[in-house]
Amino acid sequence: MQATISGNTASDAVRINNLEVDCIIGVYPKESETPQSLVVDLDMLLDTRKAAGKEQLRYTVNYAAVTAQVAFILRHFRFRLLETAAHTLCRFLLLPPALSENRPQVERVRIRLSKPGALSNRAIPSVEIERDPSSEELERVARDFGFIDVVFEGRETGIYRIDIGPKKSFTLTARAPGRAADMVVTGGLVYQGHKLRAGTIRQRSQSESYCYDNPTDRYQTLLCVDTLPLNS
Repeated sequence: MQATISGNTASDAVRINNLEVDCIIGVYPKESETPQSLVVDLDMLLDTRKAAGKEQLRYTVNYAAVTAQVAFILRHFRFRLLETAAHTLCRFLLLPPALSENRPQVERVRIRLSKPGALSNRAIPSVEIERDPSSEELERVARDFGFIDVVFEGRETGIYRIDIGPKKSFTLTARAPGRAADMVVTGGLVYQGHKLRAGTIRQRSQSESYCYDNPTDRYQTLLCVDTLPLNS
């Protein structure tokens, strides 16, 4: 994959290649029950000159964090098509920086998803797409606790990025039994009195109410996979 930007904009890319994630993806009955390998290659295009000059991570994107977040989305949301998964990941990567983040906006994303085992090793099917922020209608919803960015909503389940304001709490009420998952993006959130580290993943029962507290003076961010609608 070659990253290019036309015009006078710097042609820089932060690239992640050969990220292998075992996940549920596919339309056939066996695929909806058995995890299979998905290989992710992605380019995030942005101007890295300031990061290079100052040697500070906040002027670029953190590829370790992006890798973990992409893997979380693929493992916990059950996609039916490669096209849907690729589109969703592009939308996520093109979101404006979370209110807890201090990083530049990604200007363009190119992503390729491959299913190496789908055709019994006869060939490797893949889907490759390229997007920029102007091609996406990104929805941000204001709430009493902060903001919800809607990454994707499928038939029954959605993916959301949640910014919880300083001294605020984010609570979801109980609903029908099922499974959902959260990933802590920043390290200032507290759950049931326990401070959570960035990168913590919690699988939870949707039949239980739960609450994340933000005791800090800055926004904190959470990734959430939950059934529709997000009942906050």
